[in-house]
Amino acid sequence: MISTVSNALSAFSAFTTQARVSADNVANVNTEGFKKSRAEFKSNPEGGVSVTVRKVDTPGALMAQQTENGLELKESSNVNPAEEFVQMIVNERAF
Repeated sequence: MISTVSNALSAFSAFTTQARVSADNVANVNTEGFKKSRAEFKSNPEGGVSVTVRKVDTPGALMAQQTENGLELKESSNVNPAEEFVQMIVNERAF
């Protein structure tokens, strides 16, 4: 009985971490140079779930920005809001 509760709590904790990662990504969608993160779930042999958060280092789109010295190319964030909202829906259903 205790192991069942422990397994359920580890899953809730993992889904909470996933929700926080998605929220952080959405909050920084317009932050110049921001790199999104992903939460990866792994089943533990003794039961339960562990989660690892890693940065996704793909480049963001290059945007032209007017500065005092003319046009400069700036890298936007690599966050895709549609992808994040789908992930949030999947996470909500799993939770």
